[in-house]
Amino acid sequence: MRVLFFAELREIAGVDSLALNIEPEAGRAGLVLAVTEQLSRPELAARLNAPNVRLAVNQALAATPGAFAAGDELAFLPPVTGG
Repeated sequence: MRVLFFAELREIAGVDSLALNIEPEAGRAGLVLAVTEQLSRPELAARLNAPNVRLAVNQALAATPGAFAAGDELAFLPPVTGG
């Protein structure tokens, strides 16, 4: 799957996207753990888990994302996302 970062999250992550393989049932918690481990940026976890950071799955906001599929595009969206 492909994980996208926008605005300040992109700056903290140091990349705008990341190819990632995780178990489909990992959910958001597993996703955040895998991202922070792969990027070696533990400080990113708190930001990605913030209540005002939304997660989009295949370009649709996910209220409560569950399992992800192998080809999904996931995007972490901070409260203010700019170009």
